[in-house]
Amino acid sequence: MAASLQDTDAPWVIRSEIDGRLRIFHPGLSNSLGLRRHCGSVLHRTHWLISHRINVVSSTVVIRFPLGNREHLITVLNRCFVDPFSDTSLETALTQENQLADIVKSQSFHHAVRNGALCASVLAVDALLVVPPLALATSAIVLNLPLLRHFLRSIWQWLFRDAVTTQHLLHSSVEVALSTTLISGGLARESLLDGLLDSSKEAFQSISQSTGGRSKEFVDFIGRLKNAVLISPVDRGSLEPCASKLSLGEVEPGMLYGITIGQHVFLHSRLVKGELLVVNALLDGSSLPLRLVVGDEIHFGAYVLQGEAICEALQSFSDAPVLSIEETIWSETSLSSPTAPLENLYRSLAPPLQLGFGMWSLFNGLTERAISFLAFNPLKESEKCKLSSAETALVDMALNQVHIADARVLSSLSAVDNVLLSINALQQLGSFECREQFIDGSLADDDLIQILYSIALSIKADPATVFWGVLTDVEMTPLPVQSLEINAGELSKASYVVKFEHQTAITIRFYKEESVVDSGSLASQNIVEFSRSEAVIGRLLIDWRLSDRFSELFNQLRSLSVNVEVVGDDLRASGSKEPLLRCSRVKQLKRNGATVAYLGDVIDDIPAMSCADVAIGLSNDDTGFVSKTVCDVILGGDPMWLSRLIVLSRRYESATNINSASIMALTCATSLAGFVAALTPAQSIALFNLVPIIAELNTLFALNSSASRVK
Repeated sequence: MAASLQDTDAPWVIRSEIDGRLRIFHPGLSNSLGLRRHCGSVLHRTHWLISHRINVVSSTVVIRFPLGNREHLITVLNRCFVDPFSDTSLETALTQENQLADIVKSQSFHHAVRNGALCASVLAVDALLVVPPLALATSAIVLNLPLLRHFLRSIWQWLFRDAVTTQHLLHSSVEVALSTTLISGGLARESLLDGLLDSSKEAFQSISQSTGGRSKEFVDFIGRLKNAVLISPVDRGSLEPCASKLSLGEVEPGMLYGITIGQHVFLHSRLVKGELLVVNALLDGSSLPLRLVVGDEIHFGAYVLQGEAICEALQSFSDAPVLSIEETIWSETSLSSPTAPLENLYRSLAPPLQLGFGMWSLFNGLTERAISFLAFNPLKESEKCKLSSAETALVDMALNQVHIADARVLSSLSAVDNVLLSINALQQLGSFECREQFIDGSLADDDLIQILYSIALSIKADPATVFWGVLTDVEMTPLPVQSLEINAGELSKASYVVKFEHQTAITIRFYKEESVVDSGSLASQNIVEFSRSEAVIGRLLIDWRLSDRFSELFNQLRSLSVNVEVVGDDLRASGSKEPLLRCSRVKQLKRNGATVAYLGDVIDDIPAMSCADVAIGLSNDDTGFVSKTVCDVILGGDPMWLSRLIVLSRRYESATNINSASIMALTCATSLAGFVAALTPAQSIALFNLVPIIAELNTLFALNSSASRVK
């Protein structure tokens, strides 16, 4: 049964097959991120498939399909296993993307792991060999030197008013006083244990929170791209290639370089020699191939389908407008949180009181009481609970194929009242349907489709990725193309002239009707007009309509008091101010006090995504791999999770606020009761440990997926 489906020349192999289920092996699935993304995107767009799952370890993909559609699988599989990134330098930059590697390489993670390992090592040696008190105290002093150095630096910066607040200085003073009291009081083990626990917290915090800001992944990707992509420079006098290549970051404005088939362009340039056939899917989502000739500009992200050319760089890579994004550092405490005033009040009043009572206790010889005063920190316990809750939330979301870059994004997501949808991302949530309209009576069914299909094959393009994807399921014999001319004008005025053997030349023009956006209904129409000798012979009406399922998503968002708005134009003049227009709409809403989430897809969306409160992307999208590097949230195979995610984040934020307030109140009450001897030590310990357990259960209940369903 499998043999009848397998193509002997195909690079993929069927490993197993049962009714309605195939397991296919391809060696590139394990080592090519570009191929995996392309494969997942093609399978996701194939509406009649039931499900698919890619296993990176075994380099296989499992596909479940209706039995009646089995004969169409070979076409789908052949399109799945075409690596769109034949540009090997770009593939190198992509394959280095690894969230775990980014965490391990981060300075905060290194520092936390190193300090934690040293503290744990000393405690382990002491448990086995009984380290002398002097050696143990010396080890504790050495391991606390970074804390002392940080304290001295804070004093210096505070004296010269260098962005260090009195509040921060007092907090550092309490930490130094506690460590000094523990070590001088013969409690070096306790000091080391406190250091181990703090280091463990910092290590986990590095996983759930990004200290480098929201744009760190984007900056890292651009850095890899700048070094991985090699440019072939051309001598300006002879127009001959130079012997050595330059990295993308080394190219300066005015330099000449060569570009050929199968490469992406990452420099805003002008053609000075040759012709190119390009598609700008990465930049603006366009699936319409365009011809560029001498004097035309070629934009960031264009992919060369055909031709060779010499280009002049108009800008350096670092000066590209799409790389100029706004940097945002997540705040530790949400200003809109009900507990924020209480936490700020505590940070202002507690450190002076702790230092005062601690020093008074030491002066009177009450070392244990001094340690109790200095170690008293209900806010620290509250932060530990928040961290634990954040880890629980991230794991829960990951199980539902929702990737969240930073746990603090949940606070922003809970406050979202406006969702902006890029027109390019929106097209991922609907489908295109094609209708033929005949004017010339000699035309038969599928004749116009066959013309477009023949053009796509003649330029060696994947039929599923050009002309709005309407050729995805087409299987027919192409017509032999004798000549093909593609205009070098703007995208909104594109036209083709194609001549087949023994036929008169046919001119093809492209138009777009205005999009219809009303209550719950989103639709648009692209028109492909065919004419012969100035007489129109027929039209292809390519209708895009939002699926009913996603119309329900928009209704759910509106029921949550979230406004939904579509931004962008998917068929416009190249080089327009589209990115600035999308970004300005986000800024306008934020100036009016709105909290904005932006669902983006293409490079044109990056400026808007970077200045939105929450940037959202879709995982099953192989043209949005650059824009996804600025995303705070990446939705998996089911974008319907967007509304549920807002509900979950609101429930999570509410639970976290309740947990924080409860922990602070009960910790203060328990400490006061212990101070006046109203509780035994066993009762105090039980109460201290009971509250975090209750808080964690409250968080788990808030993240219950069944409770997040929107009616």
